Amino acid sequence: MPVLHDLGFTTLIPSYRNDIGAPASSDGRYSLGLSEWRDLEAALLYAVEGGAREVVLLGYSMGAAIILQTLDRSWLSDRVTAVVLDAPVIDWSDVLRHHGSLNRIPGPIGRLSRSLIGRRWARRLVGVHEPLDVALTNWEHRAGELTHRTLLIHSLDDEFVPSGPSVSLAAKRPDLVRFESWREARHTQEWNVDPERWDAVVRDFLTDGVPPAF
Repeated sequence: MPVLHDLGFTTLIPSYRNDIGAPASSDGRYSLGLSEWRDLEAALLYAVEGGAREVVLLGYSMGAAIILQTLDRSWLSDRVTAVVLDAPVIDWSDVLRHHGSLNRIPGPIGRLSRSLIGRRWARRLVGVHEPLDVALTNWEHRAGELTHRTLLIHSLDDEFVPSGPSVSLAAKRPDLVRFESWREARHTQEWNVDPERWDAVVRDFLTDGVPPAF
């Protein structure tokens, strides 16, 4: 927050369904951003009704995944001028495969699980209220659909959300995506490892022709 305050940004920190202190969804489960984007849209509407003419979105990990779905689905996405994603989930399939491997889940079982969560008839079996189409979360494949200038920060040593999809996305959209890689940082710990660099990178990105949010 200090770097945003120093730049004069008015800031809003929203929560989303099933987060600590936030209302639960009907199934009490996270939806990979495929339902949580509506909560970010509500925050965007709040900001716009409060006078915001332009908005910068900043999100970590799943928060970044929510941002990407919001930009794709929300009628307010044209109010967003720039995006900062730190340790983002660019492709949930990649994350699920990674954790399946860490937990020694056989590949066929992992593939079956990813398939079932997207089937309406299997909702009760897997315990979700809405089917989750994991393919919609693959922004490596959907790179051509991106329309917002983006700063992407990701540690190459991230042990929880692998950086491979971030590297790939940046390579596919150099016209929109600026990629800043870190070393040694664990998941979402880039600022902790090098706060001066993190602040400088974000400050430089946000002052490159982007006015304050209000």
